[in-house]
Amino acid sequence: MLRVLGLARRAVPRPVVGPKAYPQWWQRIVALLVLAAVVVGIGFVLAAVVGLLVVVAGFLLEQAIS
Repeated sequence: MLRVLGLARRAVPRPVVGPKAYPQWWQRIVALLVLAAVVVGIGFVLAAVVGLLVVVAGFLLEQAIS
């Protein structure tokens, strides 16, 4: 019960060596898709922030002129 709760010590798993030490082909594809999704998501966020700054700056400039 203590091991399930994480209170007891566990044996450290032995590292994988040999041909299985490298990621599988499907793990590489999943990692590439996740990386692409993160990059696109960050791009959308940056574009939204820049667009919001442009709109706010234009609004403030119009208020300052009038």
